[in-house]
Amino acid sequence: MCRASPLISVTILRMKYALIITGVLAGLAITAPQLVVLEYFLLIVPGLVLTVAPTMFAYLILTAVVRRLLTNHGQSQRL
Repeated sequence: MCRASPLISVTILRMKYALIITGVLAGLAITAPQLVVLEYFLLIVPGLVLTVAPTMFAYLILTAVVRRLLTNHGQSQRL
């Protein structure tokens, strides 16, 4: 029986937090585009973050799915 190393569990936890944070930001950017424009006028950095958030969320989901498929495939090969 193979136990997960602490490094792997920390990486998975970081991925979950990144997915939650970018998901919330992407939801804000998609549902309230006025907020993105307002953030550009107030401060440029939050506007940029909200602009990039949906793309980051999509790439993170794709990475998480590929990672899950590869780790499940690797575990089934070891059995």
